[in-house]
Amino acid sequence: MDFGFVGSEPEWQRIKPQFDAQSAHRLVALLLDSPSATGAAIEPGVQPHAWPASVRKVSDFEELLTDPHVSALILGGASDARAERLRRIAQHGRSCLCLPAAESDAILLHEVAMIAAESHGVLVPWLPARLHPAWQDILSRSAPDALGVAQSVLIERTGPMPTGRQLVAMSYAEAADMLGSLVGEVTEITATGVLAAGRLVVQHRTATGQAGEIRLAPAASDPDRWRI
Repeated sequence: MDFGFVGSEPEWQRIKPQFDAQSAHRLVALLLDSPSATGAAIEPGVQPHAWPASVRKVSDFEELLTDPHVSALILGGASDARAERLRRIAQHGRSCLCLPAAESDAILLHEVAMIAAESHGVLVPWLPARLHPAWQDILSRSAPDALGVAQSVLIERTGPMPTGRQLVAMSYAEAADMLGSLVGEVTEITATGVLAAGRLVVQHRTATGQAGEIRLAPAASDPDRWRI
């Protein structure tokens, strides 16, 4: 599949490993937002990404949106422009992999979902944790004919932990996606925590009465390690 990308270089670096592992997919066109527009600066000493010569750079979103050579879009970039761009993608019936935005609005996302349903567009949130080999192994061991349903799962991650709204839009969204694969569709949630400190506790319940809990917190032993 040939993809068009909207976003910054740091965002592409997060996604690129999946393309490296899937030779059937390739990047063919991009609209590059500046790092300042996305709030994600390139770390000192890191060289800017060298885009392949075959990747076309465009300067207008509508050009990328209507490009017949692009099979699907990957949407990142400036948060203040992402909502309208996602709406336009849905209106055109395009398929899109959408990176999380800290300012996501539930009413807007519901509107976009209804538009996509009418236009037959396929919108997929970027939730890569479900693809991790270790998580796939846990799921296989939690099958009824294996060890039984998991009672508790502890995941540790390294690197800076998101705080504020990003803790919900990125970290919690991924954890909830993984929880859903264990307990099924969640219909009720209750949350407490301090987002600025990177702490969040969310209780979940499914339509069948199953309960699950997600706790996000920094690891006390290591400032660069945090726990789900």
